Amino acid sequence: MQAMNNRVIFRWTFSLMVLLLLSGCSKTYMQIFDTEAKNVPNINDQWVYENDTVSIIYSFWASGGAMSFAIYNKTDRPLFIDWKNSALIINDQKLSYWIDRTVISSSGTSTSSSHAYSTTNTELPVFNWAYVLQSTMNTSSATATTFQSHGTMVKDERITSLPPHAYVGMNRYRFREELWKFNGPNARTVEVPKANGHGYSSVSEEDFRSDTSPLRIRNFVALSFSETMDSVFYVDNSFWVSRVREMGYKNFQGRVIGKDEDRYPIYEKAEKRRTAFYWKYEQ
Repeated sequence: MQAMNNRVIFRWTFSLMVLLLLSGCSKTYMQIFDTEAKNVPNINDQWVYENDTVSIIYSFWASGGAMSFAIYNKTDRPLFIDWKNSALIINDQKLSYWIDRTVISSSGTSTSSSHAYSTTNTELPVFNWAYVLQSTMNTSSATATTFQSHGTMVKDERITSLPPHAYVGMNRYRFREELWKFNGPNARTVEVPKANGHGYSSVSEEDFRSDTSPLRIRNFVALSFSETMDSVFYVDNSFWVSRVREMGYKNFQGRVIGKDEDRYPIYEKAEKRRTAFYWKYEQ
C-alpha cells in the first residue's frame, strides 16, 4: 500500500514538474500592424487630417486596433456632428457610431461629450487622449454593449454640438479579432539585431498595397454649421494595413532608456505609435 502511495505521489510530482517546465518555455510575441493613409499626412507618428474647418487626429494603438479619433473645431462658430450619418467602414462594411439606445453610466456622461481646449488656429491641437479613449469600444460586430452597473440612464448623443475651438473624442470599434497568419506570397522572415545588441532574432513580415490589404478602413463623418444638419459636408478619411510584422516581446520592448521612480527599467518601445496597432500573445 505504501509503495502504491509512493507511485501516485511520484506521478503527481512528475506531472506538476512537466507542467511547470512547459509553462516556463512559453514565449511572448507581438504582431504589429502598420497602416498607410490616403490624403492624410503623418505628423509625429499620428495621422492628422486638416481643412479650414476641422482637425482630426487618429490613434489606432490598441489590442486589435481601435478607431480612436478627436475632432477639433477650428472655426469661431459652433459645429455639429451627426453621428447617425457618420460611420466606420471596415472592408466596405458599415459600422454606425450612433445606436438608438439608452445605457447606464456610472459617470453620468455620454460617450461623445465635447471638451474645451483653447489654442490658435495655426497650432496643432494637443488632445487629452485619456479622455478620448474613455469612450465605450465595441467589437466590429456592431453589437451594442450592455452595462451592468448602477448610475444615471444616458441616451447616446446623435448630434454633438461642438463649440468653437473645442474638440470631441470617439472610440467605439475594434479593427481585428484574430492573429495574422503569414502565408501570403509576400510573407518572409528577416533577421534583425536583438534589443540588447547581442546577436539577431527572426521577424516575420508581410507587405500589402491598398488594393491587396486584408484590412481597409474608412472614417466617414457628417458635419454642418446647422443643428438641423442643413448644408451637410463630409470628411472621408481612408487607411489600410500596409505591413504586418511579428517579433518576440523583448525585441518589441527595445533597449532600456532609463528607470522609473520605483527603479524599474523603462524601455524604448520604438514600435509603439498611433499609426499602428498590435496583438500580443504567447505560445
